[in-house]
Amino acid sequence: GDETALDGRTARRKRGWGHLGSPVCISEILFRGAHVSVLALYTREDGFAAWAYTMGGYDTATFLEHIEVLIKAVMQTYPGSNSVLCLDNCQIHHVEELKLRRMCAAEGAHLIFLAPYCPID
Repeated sequence: GDETALDGRTARRKRGWGHLGSPVCISEILFRGAHVSVLALYTREDGFAAWAYTMGGYDTATFLEHIEVLIKAVMQTYPGSNSVLCLDNCQIHHVEELKLRRMCAAEGAHLIFLAPYCPID
């Protein structure tokens, strides 16, 4: 599962192609639309299996409310299909980690986290 967001700035580009030595000029009308955050569960077999959204950003309470609905709708008993929920290390995923683990366990599923990001030079 993971989150993403969209607003009126999503399609903006800060860089572009131009003639060598000439700056690329971009002009646009300033518009800031509604900010929408999406929480989606993606499975190996079905692709996007379920999703939820909220206007603005996710807070802990809304994240837990939405992820619980998605877990109940998609997760299955381990070791079957859709039985492992893998999350990145976004802070909101760890605030109520015990509750997340209990939600998964109630469906017989496992919760794991990706390894922390570690760039290699």
